[in-house]
Amino acid sequence: MTRLTALRFAIGQTSVKVMLTILVLAVAAPARADQTKVKITKMPGQVSYRSFDPRRPPRDLPELKPPEIAVCASDFLADAAVGGQVVQPDATHARVTIDVVNVTLRLNITIWLPQGADKATREHEEGHRQISEYYYRNAEIAARRVAEPYIGRTITIRSSNLRAAVSEALDRVGAEITKMYNAEIPVETTQDRYDSITEHSRRDIPVPSAVLQAIKETASVRRQRQPREQSQREQGQPAPQPATTQAQAPTRRDSSEPTVNGDCCAHASPRDNR
Repeated sequence: MTRLTALRFAIGQTSVKVMLTILVLAVAAPARADQTKVKITKMPGQVSYRSFDPRRPPRDLPELKPPEIAVCASDFLADAAVGGQVVQPDATHARVTIDVVNVTLRLNITIWLPQGADKATREHEEGHRQISEYYYRNAEIAARRVAEPYIGRTITIRSSNLRAAVSEALDRVGAEITKMYNAEIPVETTQDRYDSITEHSRRDIPVPSAVLQAIKETASVRRQRQPREQSQREQGQPAPQPATTQAQAPTRRDSSEPTVNGDCCAHASPRDNR
């Protein structure tokens, strides 16, 4: 089985405050095209292994539900820092035009195995690892696709404490970017499908084949949904408008690692070092 920690969002408060200070002082300076950017930093994925006694499970062991006896916990993290040009016509009004989005991505995987776990259990959890690493391989593409449309977006703010209101508005943008990034990576759907295909390792099917099947089936479902979702947006949702904020004062790569062609990329994840 797998456990996926919801993608986390954290604004770098220090960097936001510095950006705001600089941008407010430079309010009269016109924005130039070379100042507008999205920066995505993807840190190397981290994999660790934990062994536990099922009779005395540690407190930090993710919950296991029968027939689960082991777990692969994948923690996808996204930290966003958002900045913009601030125009303040008076003491209580401001317009912020977003021109900087920096996103840092991380993936932490922990595989929990009971003491004396058999080969089938170990290989099954490695399959979960391979799925998470597969999606993380191109995570920066998804993050950029989500973040770039925010460049140039204008937020209108009315508050007696503009500095706090601007900071809160940028925080909300960062949280929204993270939520959309989460939706762009269907890792949880694929992991659930993998468990269904393998019946939580009870079915006699090669792990690489099950991983490949889960990835392909998830991609197929998403392709079918995209035209409907696009049509719904066109019929029922207007184009994005400037936001207005009214704030108050303050397994292995031999022949067994999955390879996906066409819509998915080939993937070879590293072996563990147990």
